[in-house]
Amino acid sequence: MNEEESRIHSYLLSQGQKYSFMELLPRVIKARLVLLDEVNGLDQNSADFIVSETEWSISEILHHVSISEIRVRNLIQSLTEGNEVDTLNIDPPREAAVKTLDIQIEELTHGLVQWCIMTETLPKYAPVNFTAKHGFFGDLHAGAWFLFQRVHDLDHANQIKSVKSIIN
Repeated sequence: MNEEESRIHSYLLSQGQKYSFMELLPRVIKARLVLLDEVNGLDQNSADFIVSETEWSISEILHHVSISEIRVRNLIQSLTEGNEVDTLNIDPPREAAVKTLDIQIEELTHGLVQWCIMTETLPKYAPVNFTAKHGFFGDLHAGAWFLFQRVHDLDHANQIKSVKSIIN
């Protein structure tokens, strides 16, 4: 783990333990809104534009975030129930997005609603004795994974901003 990953790891663990899920929820909501704001007003051609073989299109980024969010939500629920969790497929690889931009935005908005619903079902605080390994940030408890969604959305919002700067 490099210095930046270590810093984020510490942030996720400490904040995810210090604050209740309900207190962390506004951070996740704000990050998702930042992500959605980055794609506001884009057309389908811009969303599908391929900058290079190594850079993801905006549609691919949104597809990735949508799939990842569902997997992280399921992982959090499992951890709070004390279940063993396999994180091997938690971070989906680059895949072509087959859904339109409008449908992807709807799905990301729906995912946020589902996140809020899930939060209502969780215990007040994350149990820290059950963890699952993240590929970059190491072992994370449910509260850290919850807050990870904020970091993930913001990272991809920045990635979208970068792509937009090239296509505009």
